[in-house]
Amino acid sequence: MAKQSLKDQILNSISTDQLSRKKDGTFVAYRTYFYTGGVTSSAYAGKIMQQLASAGFTAELIGHGDHFAAFKGGASVKQSSHWWVNFRINAASAENKQVPVAATVGQV
Repeated sequence: MAKQSLKDQILNSISTDQLSRKKDGTFVAYRTYFYTGGVTSSAYAGKIMQQLASAGFTAELIGHGDHFAAFKGGASVKQSSHWWVNFRINAASAENKQVPVAATVGQV
């Protein structure tokens, strides 16, 4: 198995629609929604942190939130209603880590 980039390893470990890496080394995971179904950004943040821990990453939650936008067909993830979770991965847990490719499709 070829060594994956840290972003690819994280992307294969969590349920997200989009993952961004910021210049300061933090990551932001986004999950779009049309109806919340009672789920909050706090619940999504908990799920992301649990999935990271299950994959062997030590992560620090920096923040989470909810962006509401009126529906517009074909809009990008960031232009649609979405939850976001900002986190930082501990460098020691990320070094030489091999994460098997896993399905990331699922409900929050």
